[in-house]
Amino acid sequence: MPLITTPKWPRSFGFEIIGRGPCFVLSVEKDSIAYNSGLQPGDQLLELDNQDVTSMTAEAIKTLAKHSRTQPPTLGVVSRLLHVDVVGTKAMGLGFTIKDQYPVVVSAIEDNGPAKTAGIRSGKKMMSQLLTNVCASLNDM
Repeated sequence: MPLITTPKWPRSFGFEIIGRGPCFVLSVEKDSIAYNSGLQPGDQLLELDNQDVTSMTAEAIKTLAKHSRTQPPTLGVVSRLLHVDVVGTKAMGLGFTIKDQYPVVVSAIEDNGPAKTAGIRSGKKMMSQLLTNVCASLNDM
């Protein structure tokens, strides 16, 4: 019979996940079990207890984890975080717009704009920490 984990997995282990298949690590608390295990924001979840979870939603993965035989469940991940520096201009700004939703998604890229030059594409998700930096950069322009 499987052990029942705390209903707050993954939060109780210091991280949050998001996605509708595939799923990604949204945040990791410093000095948590997840942090000390090397988990990072942007990591894509591939397996939970050796079961493929690449097409599962975050809620389905959380449900699966609640019935795991291990405490915490074992995770297989791969880093998918891409860090880019976008240098904006007063005339064009950063060259992209975002959808007002969670997670934040790039909705449009201006041709020949700084974002396109940096490799950002429409439909890409932005991590919340990155969005804070983007907003700070916009205020400095």
